[in-house]
Amino acid sequence: MVSAFACGAPGFPSRSAEERQPNRPGAHRLAALLAAAALSGCGRSPSHRAIEELSGRCGAQLGVTYAEAQAALSDATLMVEPACSATLLSMCEGPPPCGNDSCGDASAADELCQVLWYWLPGDPTACQGGYCVCELRLEETALDAEQGSAPICAARFLEGQPGP
Repeated sequence: MVSAFACGAPGFPSRSAEERQPNRPGAHRLAALLAAAALSGCGRSPSHRAIEELSGRCGAQLGVTYAEAQAALSDATLMVEPACSATLLSMCEGPPPCGNDSCGDASAADELCQVLWYWLPGDPTACQGGYCVCELRLEETALDAEQGSAPICAARFLEGQPGP
């Protein structure tokens, strides 16, 4: 995360010329490299910043209800209604539960439903040349019984995805 100071925010004390340019070999080059690195995050496009916000918003849906997730992600270019399957694998890298998936693997007895929200940004580089997708999962039994009140049990944000 880029600090406000790195982006030139007002209210930070200015350093003297001696502090900015110490009298050491290579200090000027090092100072220039550090300044360039600090400022690199300041030039991100609005599309890139919007995608970062979408990623955070997608992850925040874990544990909320399906209806709350629909409202929070309603600005998507396209939403694909729940598709339930007995073959969806866990999003976890290790054994569930993990940070973004409390569902685990689907099975014939415990099918999981996958809901996808797609965004196509104006800047083609913002989502690595494809769509950005928020994938949420719910248990089919909860969705059938509770409908909009069914809890989201897994969430992940993907970039560079093909269209639906």
